[in-house]
Amino acid sequence: MKHPLDPGALKVGAWNYPDSEEERILAGLAYVNIHTDEFPAGEIRGQITNNITFRDPSQEPGSVTSSGHGLGFFSVDSVLLNLGYHILYRSLTSAETGASIRDYAPPGMNAGVLHALPSTNPKVCLWDYSSAEAGPANQVYVNVHTENHPVG
Repeated sequence: MKHPLDPGALKVGAWNYPDSEEERILAGLAYVNIHTDEFPAGEIRGQITNNITFRDPSQEPGSVTSSGHGLGFFSVDSVLLNLGYHILYRSLTSAETGASIRDYAPPGMNAGVLHALPSTNPKVCLWDYSSAEAGPANQVYVNVHTENHPVG
């Protein structure tokens, strides 16, 4: 055990790990394990990853002027081929008209729709994707469309 977590459903805190551990943590080799009375060795577990992304107009192609911003939390299961997400935003210039997860493209470039997102804010769901939709890490992106900015 590297760092114990407080009991209860909500885990909040900071872990000041030694520098010698950083490379292994960033490589995704560290994990969280939740123990229960029935499963004292661990009932659920998940790798620690850096899958928080920030949303802002500077990532759109062209010049989008907006104070809109947001963030997304993502969890990818490459064995079951699903992506869990919790995406939220605020301060858009007008009402949302649609949102989607888009195909592989770097910031400033457009790509086709892979998965339509719910019209809620926050957007919380699980997307079961196909092996044909799997691709390079950090290239899929989220696009939110508004009345003032219909392409995102």
